Amino acid sequence: MTSDNRVPLPVSETGYKSGVAACADVDEMGGAVPFALDWLDYAAESREWKAYLERMRQLTLF
Repeated sequence: MTSDNRVPLPVSETGYKSGVAACADVDEMGGAVPFALDWLDYAAESREWKAYLERMRQLTLF
């Protein structure tokens, strides 16, 4: 975590992510923003993301 409380996205280790989705799927979700938010919500439920958050809550000396 940086000093301004930014954290990486749960879908990307690098801060960048690209994906391909059918227009119909995006439209079905209500547009690009709801589609992306749903994608992030889904990724935030992953075991890896939850473990990352737990590590970030624990302070380390090294």
